[in-house]
Amino acid sequence: MPHTGAGQDGAWPPEQGLLVLGLPVAEFTVLAEEFGQNAIVWFAPGQPARLVPTRLLFEALGPDAGAD
Repeated sequence: MPHTGAGQDGAWPPEQGLLVLGLPVAEFTVLAEEFGQNAIVWFAPGQPARLVPTRLLFEALGPDAGAD
């Protein structure tokens, strides 16, 4: 389902997105990478939403990301 994501304070411009239902997180992550997304928000009934990074985020950050 198409949607527009926008922050409450208006500091970030609205961004077009999709609400995708019924895919396992691994398939959803692959789909997100195909559309150039660095991360997805994943949620399941009865669980809190979580931010799931894709391979693209780690590639963008470089090999030393998270080495601290």
